[in-house]
Amino acid sequence: MENFINIYKILILIKNNKTKTFEDKTSDISYLDNIRSQVKVIYSRSNKTYNYNSFNVRIFKEPKKINLDQKVVLISGFPVRSSSLVLDFGEYIKIINDNQAAEIYHKSEVTYENSCLNSKQPRAVFDYFKKLSSYVNVMEDGKKVLFKQYEKIITVRKDSCCPHI
Repeated sequence: MENFINIYKILILIKNNKTKTFEDKTSDISYLDNIRSQVKVIYSRSNKTYNYNSFNVRIFKEPKKINLDQKVVLISGFPVRSSSLVLDFGEYIKIINDNQAAEIYHKSEVTYENSCLNSKQPRAVFDYFKKLSSYVNVMEDGKKVLFKQYEKIITVRKDSCCPHI
């Protein structure tokens, strides 16, 4: 029985009867209880109780936190723009972005790549471009836009231009 659903410690997937796919409902649930072959769920918005067959509910607990230090997270080969937290629930990966919105992906869709900024030459090229950006006078609200963007970059993919210059 769970009285408070912590999205950082549990993942609850419920099968959608129309699409026949499992969907993340963790943040919508305020109460969860396993009763034999049934799972009792109360949703936060309605406070209405729903009973699901346990085959239609998948519960994952105790995720492993992925260290994102100098790593690029890729979903189906495309980098994730802003991931503040990545939780590995085994079969599924939960990515929580800077706005605290969560996205769920099957583990087969998610890969991790070391940032090329870990290597000496790409780091030097990146730092050179960053320094040059401070001399470019593209301004917005009195601030140098290009330099501001370079300040936000913490990782760069290996297939970017930095390692190849």
